[in-house]
Amino acid sequence: MATLQDRRRILGPTDTVRLGYTNKEPEDEEQIAAEGADEAKSDRTRERPSDELRRLFLKQGLVSNANGSAYIEIGDIQLQCTVSGPMPIRGSFQTEADLSVEAKFSPFDEQKHGVAGASGIEKSIAAFIHTAISPSIMLEQYPKSAINILVSIISSSENTKSLLYAAITATSVALIDSGISVRDVVTAGSVLIARDGANKHQIYDDPEYAPAESDIDAVVSYMAARNNEITGIWSEGGNISPAELDEIFKHTKSMAGQIRTLVNGLLLEDFKNKEQSVAEN
Repeated sequence: MATLQDRRRILGPTDTVRLGYTNKEPEDEEQIAAEGADEAKSDRTRERPSDELRRLFLKQGLVSNANGSAYIEIGDIQLQCTVSGPMPIRGSFQTEADLSVEAKFSPFDEQKHGVAGASGIEKSIAAFIHTAISPSIMLEQYPKSAINILVSIISSSENTKSLLYAAITATSVALIDSGISVRDVVTAGSVLIARDGANKHQIYDDPEYAPAESDIDAVVSYMAARNNEITGIWSEGGNISPAELDEIFKHTKSMAGQIRTLVNGLLLEDFKNKEQSVAEN
């Protein structure tokens, strides 16, 4: 007699062993000291200039079963964004599309944030992306529809704000790839203000490491074609003076502009390739 089987999923072998993750103990005091030095890394000791951005790799249209997709790499950051929709939804009539955003860490990357705390960080990231991206989408053109955005974080950075600007960039490109009507492409910039004293501070664009307790860490998103309209801002680090706020806007606006130039080049190259393909056929 055949055993009952759940045909909705693929079952593994009966002798499958679950993988386990263990932290390797340091072998000697030198290794302990080296690991302690790594943990103490900050943007104050980074090799590139304070206003220099990391190299960026960006590609769209890699996921065939999604309406739109984009993949981005910036330093340790690797993430993929997929867009599904617009899809019809049942129920009461809606005058504009229902936009949902979900962010998910890969199982091995969420260890950086702690298994218990990963869910909270994912929700915060998704909420900010939704806030930053939604003003650019012409939701009113898709009544009684749903647009779903999934940001899959393969590898993250110690600095959450840099992760956010990468996610916003990938989401904007994925929306363009999906063919959904948008008012503008949203790009963002992240900045860290290291406070070294009452009147002394250093500003770092595109920070790599987690901020110190006294530092200001911020990300701001813009729509450049609409007079650099700010669509979202998230800052941490306590009270911010008017002068520091001006510096945040100045540096993030410049960084978002540089990213926008790269995105424009990618979209133009993709358009030329499609135009050439149509001409050849």
